[in-house]
Amino acid sequence: MKVVVDTNVIVSGLGFGGRPFDVLLRTFDQDKQLLASEQTLQELERVMSYEHLPFTTTEQIQYPRILRLEATIVAPSTTIETVRDSDDDKFLECAVAGDADCIVSGDEDLLELESYQGIQIITPALFLERYI
Repeated sequence: MKVVVDTNVIVSGLGFGGRPFDVLLRTFDQDKQLLASEQTLQELERVMSYEHLPFTTTEQIQYPRILRLEATIVAPSTTIETVRDSDDDKFLECAVAGDADCIVSGDEDLLELESYQGIQIITPALFLERYI
């Protein structure tokens, strides 16, 4: 199973635990493959540096580095302009490029789509309920 995890889920999981953290852990299972793109990883690096988040400077460097090593990095070849917030289109582009089965997100703009080209867009809770 190929999975794209939205930045909001990654940051929530790494910073605060709970279901988002469980989702991240599950993407490292043998039957799951975490997908990312340069665009999604760059967003993660930028967001992790926000002052109001609980990440140390070391964590801001190490967490994205670990994800770069563990994820399958895809290079989207098409531009998608579907989501109301254009910053979210990069997750659809990554999912399409990597032939993902689902996108896990807490973002309402993505979640309201429910799916895109056969790729499910689901919450962390639903991912854990269906696939764990």
